[in-house]
Amino acid sequence: MMELVGTCALFSLARDLLNVRIRLEPWVARLAAERSTEADFALLREKCAQVEDDILSGRDHLTHDMDLHAAIAECTQDLVIPKLIPIITYSVRLFGSLNGNALLAETIVGHRQIVDAICAHDPDAAECAMLQHLEKNRAEISYVAEALSKETEEE
Repeated sequence: MMELVGTCALFSLARDLLNVRIRLEPWVARLAAERSTEADFALLREKCAQVEDDILSGRDHLTHDMDLHAAIAECTQDLVIPKLIPIITYSVRLFGSLNGNALLAETIVGHRQIVDAICAHDPDAAECAMLQHLEKNRAEISYVAEALSKETEEE
């Protein structure tokens, strides 16, 4: 029972972190699209390719996923936003541990859309792509948490 309480608390934390990310990261993607440089584009494409390669090779992709989100934040050229990255990367790691890698194909597509929009200097598309990426994560974590809740009710 104690383990279950801990798991429920982790899902609550994951939802809360995603709510913060949904408020923050679309704006970060927008700024990255407005302020990024050609050098940033190469780094973003490299980080995106690393995540994709990990997923397609069946390796844990979360470290490279966190690196990609950190690189997007760096592209903003903002002094404060990169300081917030530990919150984002903690959320990426926690979400990955709770969802059982349920959104791997969506991760590849979502990351490509975000990076392509940033590299096209399209702030609206970057913001929208990031929001869609995070909303899919929120929907998945809610689905898994609800299934867990129903499972515990049946016991």
